[in-house]
Amino acid sequence: MENESTKNDASERGSLNSDASLVLPLTSQGIGSCLIPPVRYLDVPEDADPVLLTFNDITSIWIDDTNGSIRDFNHHFRLLMHFIHDWNPKIRVQKTRDDHSLRLQLLVQPDLILIREKDVDWADELNQQSYRLSISDATTVKIESPSTEGIGLGLQTFRQLLKCLDIPDTFLYSSRDSGSSTPTSGSGSSQSTPNTKKKRSSRKKRIPYAPHVLTDVDLLGFATLSGLPIGMKIEDYPDFPNRGFMLDISRNRVPKIESIHHIVDVLSSLKLNQLQLYTEHTFAYKNHKVVWENASPMTSEEISSLDQYCRERGVQLVPNQNSFGHMNRWLTHKEYLDLAEVPEGINHPFAFQKEPFSLCPILPETIDFLRGLYDELLPNFTSEYFNVGLDETFDLGMGRSAEECRVRGKEVVYLEYLHRVHKELTERKKKMMFWADIIVRKPELISHLPKDSTALIWGYEYDYPFDTHSRVFKENGIQFYVCPGTSSWASISGRTENCMLNIKRSAESGKKFGAKGYLLTDWGDNGHLQQFVVSLLPITYAGCCSWNHSSPHSDSHHLLRNFNRHIYNDRGNTVGALLFDMGNLYKNAVKFHVPNGSLLFWPLIFPLAIQKMPALKAVAREKVGGFGEWFVDNLGGTMIRAMSWFVGVDMAGLCSILEHIQLLKSRISFIQMNHSQGDKIVRQIEFTLDLLQFATIMTIERAKIGLDKDVGKIKKKMRSDMILSLETLVPKFRSLWLEDCKPGGLELSTKYLTNLSVHIRGKDLATRQGDK
Repeated sequence: MENESTKNDASERGSLNSDASLVLPLTSQGIGSCLIPPVRYLDVPEDADPVLLTFNDITSIWIDDTNGSIRDFNHHFRLLMHFIHDWNPKIRVQKTRDDHSLRLQLLVQPDLILIREKDVDWADELNQQSYRLSISDATTVKIESPSTEGIGLGLQTFRQLLKCLDIPDTFLYSSRDSGSSTPTSGSGSSQSTPNTKKKRSSRKKRIPYAPHVLTDVDLLGFATLSGLPIGMKIEDYPDFPNRGFMLDISRNRVPKIESIHHIVDVLSSLKLNQLQLYTEHTFAYKNHKVVWENASPMTSEEISSLDQYCRERGVQLVPNQNSFGHMNRWLTHKEYLDLAEVPEGINHPFAFQKEPFSLCPILPETIDFLRGLYDELLPNFTSEYFNVGLDETFDLGMGRSAEECRVRGKEVVYLEYLHRVHKELTERKKKMMFWADIIVRKPELISHLPKDSTALIWGYEYDYPFDTHSRVFKENGIQFYVCPGTSSWASISGRTENCMLNIKRSAESGKKFGAKGYLLTDWGDNGHLQQFVVSLLPITYAGCCSWNHSSPHSDSHHLLRNFNRHIYNDRGNTVGALLFDMGNLYKNAVKFHVPNGSLLFWPLIFPLAIQKMPALKAVAREKVGGFGEWFVDNLGGTMIRAMSWFVGVDMAGLCSILEHIQLLKSRISFIQMNHSQGDKIVRQIEFTLDLLQFATIMTIERAKIGLDKDVGKIKKKMRSDMILSLETLVPKFRSLWLEDCKPGGLELSTKYLTNLSVHIRGKDLATRQGDK
């Protein structure tokens, strides 16, 4: 059996059939190229029986658990039945055999060992998630694993193999054309309108090729397999035992439970097995209503239900509650001010005014407060882990703990607080996860961390030194995750190149130094203005890299083609490349790398001169103390002008972005998604391109007057046009928000755009167009 990581990619090339499907050769490479994440070992013997396992209208799938080894068998049965019905409702899933049954045999074999490499970190845990999928004859598919968990992962691969088989013409339709996201029952269905019939019949012609803006991948054709060869065998297991996704639900945007269910389904299909919902103030604690009453928080009933939904799909819902820094949503209320490190507040990157930011680590009342939160939150979760945050304690040592930190050192005070929090978790039989950004500043203290804790090494730029930090935790025997990001936040449309490198390199470092887990983070800084569609490609790529990062099938070519197939079933083979290219437009805006966001985003958020940004002052203070703030206040404008003049805004590049946006908009018509989320995904893409276009024009005009000038200095005619654009964008933003998310927080996020409109109007434009 050949390792997919070592084979030449040439053998996977196929040919286009009359329906513009790319028919892949039935080789290890050809079949392996249509699976996501890529499998580790796949073998099709040269002397394999040429008979193919195929499906037709009378085929049924008999799930055989005759030895009774599958725990929660009925659950697996229901999930597969649901998937098969969505894929082809004519194929039945049943628990008994008939004359037309394909036998799907599921076997748990506790002594089975599939890990081949020697000295693999976490070998026992990885082996528990291993599986073998084999086709022994024309009527039998067998999935074997040491555990029920591995069986579930093998079923995901089986599902993907089915999706790669030729799909009947009745499913070649675009939900956008038909106005429905429900598959029709047949090409002659009386439910189809004449217009729908006409459009669907046109799908049988070769799908026109939509040229890519920035990618050079050839995505002609929707890759399919003519069948599955007898004798095929897959043996597979992940790079990391824990592979997760963390979604920020504390920057105003709290998803509806149905939206989270969709995310869980995507994670499960990608073999990701953990989900965290980043929480500051968005859990409905019974005794703290003043904090969350306008936030539409998650309730205990919702969390308990979600925990069960996740478990049924092989995903662990890990509780997450920040417990040190990032507590400004609590501390701005007078009821909690006595717990603040700096009650009078500080400038920090997450607000436009001074706020108290961190809990005071030396007060006994702080632990009492956390104890109450934990006792109410944790019973809703079955996971043994708990992420307590403890990151970005900007104001540590600036207030009540100043003397303690001066005498003993900030990091020592931090470490002692961490141990007190850890004690509370131990008493509740939870294992602590915490962000590692503070402790890595003093590597000599890492050996003093609790040995059963898990450090979360986070870094979101392409060049973050994961190797350096991973090595020190490995040397000190502390478990750790590597945590890249989607780069969606503070960007509008994402930062594709940055996030792909960040995702790939973090996996390489994590595997090299024995990380126990991999956690992709998706933040919502500054109002969570980005649409969730922007994060979908990064999530998919993280699924690839956290499972099998070294496979040649983890490149962009396979990512985009399989994204189109397996995530949103886009027969137009367009949506993946469109998102990929849309996320790369940020590179054209400036001649240097802008960290933690895109230059195009900031003019939306901060219409005043850049040197007036509180975040800039906060960074300057952190780096060089009080002088930093003085420098920004007094010389910031000169500095910004100099940066813009010598290395900054690329005007030609900005103009090219506008051209590319128009081309991307023209490609939307090629999308042919057969998916319940299809119409919404298209609307999110359209809005993202419209907002990106507006932001690009705004950036061009800001660059003309100088980034050290307020937006009100832009020419009056241009500002009038901008106001009209915002009057269209804001209602669309509200509408899309309410489709996916709860209403709490909407007004706070919308205020970023309405506040921008106020500054654009200035003193010389009427309150509304036409009022003057």
